Amino acid sequence: MNQQEIDESKAICEAATPGPWYSEPYTERADGIWHGDGMACIGLAYYGVEQKTPQANGIFIAHARTALPKALDEIEKLKGLLKRLEHCFAGICCPMCYEHEDDPHMEDCELAEAIHQE
Repeated sequence: MNQQEIDESKAICEAATPGPWYSEPYTERADGIWHGDGMACIGLAYYGVEQKTPQANGIFIAHARTALPKALDEIEKLKGLLKRLEHCFAGICCPMCYEHEDDPHMEDCELAEAIHQE
């Protein structure tokens, strides 16, 4: 996911009714997606013809309302860590060998060895 996709997904999450949401049967063929005390129905999730678990769509939609924002935050966090590590491995420093001044990596640096393996 690039930053534009992350930003677009975050905007969609922020525009939606706040979570958490939950799913409960609404009709014989659909689950209601609910917010709060059950007085606000967000939408209906109809059961798929081939579904083994009829409520799977509703459960997925309700779960995604809370899980997607958390996943997007985690992606951004991990991208930031990756950027810092890439900076270190460019020869500026190594988190495993930072006290070694002559070379960015000590001779027995397992991290440097793992990065250079293809």
